[in-house]
Amino acid sequence: MSRPLSPEVYRRRRMAVAFAVLVLILLVLLVLRLVSGGDEPEAAPKPTPSADPTTEPTAELPDGTVPVTLSAAAGACDPESVRISPTVPPDQTAGGPVRIDLAVSSTSAEPCTLEASEADLVTVIARDGSPVYDSTGCQVSLLSEPITVNPQWVTVTSVEWNGRASGATCSETEALVDDGSYSLQLGTLGGEPGETTFTLAPAPPPPPAPVEPAVPPAETDQPTEPPAEAPAPPA
Repeated sequence: MSRPLSPEVYRRRRMAVAFAVLVLILLVLLVLRLVSGGDEPEAAPKPTPSADPTTEPTAELPDGTVPVTLSAAAGACDPESVRISPTVPPDQTAGGPVRIDLAVSSTSAEPCTLEASEADLVTVIARDGSPVYDSTGCQVSLLSEPITVNPQWVTVTSVEWNGRASGATCSETEALVDDGSYSLQLGTLGGEPGETTFTLAPAPPPPPAPVEPAVPPAETDQPTEPPAEAPAPPA
């Protein structure tokens, strides 16, 4: 009658079987690697960073400048909501066009466009209390281009007065105003006008007329006659 094996023997047999199974697995993996060529799969190339073609280069702005995008105008401005502050740059003279700078703003909550035909821009220029130019008399507006106005922003533009009295037609044939001090009122019909004063210096004298050089008389090539011989004295 045989005796049962000790637990130590069973444990060793189980370890031997487990080791044999592990060796078999390693052999199978080695064979599969040799059959496939033994090359490890190549890593996918890393994408090269490239510039976004839809991104435009940003221009360098001066220090302290903040880029701002304003909304597009939705419609025409209500003339009563428009505020205009005019100024006339110094060192301008009589006898020619006069530049007037305009700072345009609006009390409207939406952006709008100030059109010359719809704004009825009224301009009155006076000297010593008497108007010399009044745009209401001939229905002429100094504003010729539309101006986009955004809420809480001021739009700056320039217009030109021809430096002439308005007369009956505000035409280029009216007389030029003289030098001196003037007052200016400018605004939209129904809106609050802006006011300023300015001075025109005397017009520079016209350049002297060019002096044409004197033309010397033309020389003739006529032959000169020899002097007559003196008569011989009597014998």
